[in-house]
Formats: sequence, C-alpha cells, structure tokens
Amino acid sequence: MRTRLFHVIFVVLALSSSAIAQTTVGPAKAFDPTLQQRTAPSPETYGTASEAVITIPDFEFNPNQSSTTFVWNAGKYVTSGGSLEAGVHLPAGASITRVELQACDTNAGGSGGLVLVETDTSGVSTTLASIIIFTPNGCTLTPVTLTPAHTVNNAINSYYLGWNNGITWDGTIKIQAARVFYKLQVSPAPGTATFADVPTTHLFFQYVEALAAAGITSGCGGGNFCPDAAVTRGQMAVFLSKALGLHWAP
Repeated sequence: MRTRLFHVIFVVLALSSSAIAQTTVGPAKAFDPTLQQRTAPSPETYGTASEAVITIPDFEFNPNQSSTTFVWNAGKYVTSGGSLEAGVHLPAGASITRVELQACDTNAGGSGGLVLVETDTSGVSTTLASIIIFTPNGCTLTPVTLTPAHTVNNAINSYYLGWNNGITWDGTIKIQAARVFYKLQVSPAPGTATFADVPTTHLFFQYVEALAAAGITSGCGGGNFCPDAAVTRGQMAVFLSKALGLHWAP
C-alpha cells in the first residue's frame, strides 16, 4: 500500500545499492549545467527508436502522510518522518528504460533513496526501480537502468516516485528532480487477423493490426487490407492525420 512506502524505503536504504535485481545503478554524474536543454520538450514525440524523458521537479513531490513535514530550499527534504511522493504519467504501452535521480548529498553518514513504484487496482505495489545515494558527492545525477524494461499498463496500474532522506533532516540530503526515460513501442500482435489478406503469419501482421486497432485504417474493402497496393496521396493524408491526431486550431 502507498501508506507503507515510508517503511519500504527504509528497508531499501538498509540494503546495498544492488538490492533491486532488475535494475542496474550507473555511476553518479556531476550536475549538468546544460540540464535545461535536456529537460526541454523533445521534438521526438513519435517513433519507437528514440528515448523520451519526463522530468518531475522537486516541487511536485508532496508528503505521503499528513504528519510529514518538509523543507523546500534548492531542493526538497523531509524534516520529520514519512516520505515524499510524486505521480508519474506515461503513455499507455510505453517501455520504461531507466530512471535518474538529481539530488544533493553532503552528509558522510546519511543516505537517501528514490523508488519508482507501480500500484495495481487492488492496492498491491511493486518497486520497479530503486536508487540509493550513500556517498557525499554534492549535487549529482544518478541513473538506474531497468533490465528488462517495463511496459506501462495504465488500464490497471498507476505509477509514482517516492523519495526519503532517512533520518537526515538537516538538508544535507535532498532531492532536486527525478527523470523517467521511456520508449514508445508497437502493441503485441493479436491472436486473430482483422483482414483476410493479412493473416497471422504475414510479415507485417503486427503493424497492420496496430493501425486497425488505432482506427487509422479500415482496409481497402471486402474485409481486406491490400498490403501490396500503392498508397495514394489522399490515403497518405488519412493515415498521417489519424496517426498524428492532426486537427485545425479552434
């Protein structure tokens, strides 16, 4: 349950940085002065090859308990119990590839931790990624790679990030932002074919079915798709307009 995140993170902080078997923590990097360029909206909204990123700044992290207090000063940190949480909103079917923590640590004895959590409709939570900072490196970027990548299912799950700075409540360990990286992907092929001339064994079956399921095409008539037919400029306009959701300004 979400109310137990405080206990979950303390358990995670007590373990080694390799505690989550499905994730691999990369080395911390010094704070990037060109970070604004990296967090600006990316033009690569479409396609399955490019990695997209969403940034969750510190001001979006809020206490998970009414009794939790915090301070926001060039970063956010808990000052009495509990933890901070922020929702993560990703496209359905997106493949989460990695998570990055932007945090400051100038405390030789304390530690802080970030977790990416998936919660299903019954309230069961699963930690997808965990980042723990132990060493006082100042303000750094610490990445973690999900192996394998995790597919987002918004129909039955919700996603959030949880931050805890343990009992180090003096501001020497604080979060500044978190980033979630993902790639878009084509949905898996269904078990049955929509078009008679594109059976399940067809080379392009998965992609034709994705077009049909998205309402981008209804075929060429007679229950067929005509996969080898030439595409006219008019048909191309329909495909692109529907696929990109193009419309005129109100």
